[in-house]
Amino acid sequence: MRQAGVLAAPALLALQTHRERLVEDHARAQRLAEGLSRLPGAEVLHAPIETNIVFVRFPGRDAAAIKAALGAQGVLVGAFGADGLRFVTHLDVDDGAVAHALAALHSLTW
Repeated sequence: MRQAGVLAAPALLALQTHRERLVEDHARAQRLAEGLSRLPGAEVLHAPIETNIVFVRFPGRDAAAIKAALGAQGVLVGAFGADGLRFVTHLDVDDGAVAHALAALHSLTW
C-alpha cells in the first residue's frame, strides 16, 4: 500500500492527543450495544464490545431501509449485507447522541 502513511496519520494523531478519550468511546459503544440487544430480533455481533464499533444484524429486515429511516432522524450508520448495521462511537458522539440513536431505533416499527 503506497498510501499507508495517509491512513496511519489519523490513527497516530488519535493516539497522541485523544488516548484518554478512547475509554469513553468504548463505554458508549458498550451502552449502545446493550440498548441494541433489547430490540426485537436484534443480534449484536462480537459481544462483548471491546472497541468503539458495534455491529448488529436484524435478520429478516432490510438494513438499507433501517439506515434510511435512521438517517432521516439524524443518526448516521453504515449498512453491511442485507440485514446488518455498523455503529461507531467517536469524538463527536456523546452520551446524548447514543441516547438519541437508541430512541430513534426504538421509534421504528419492529
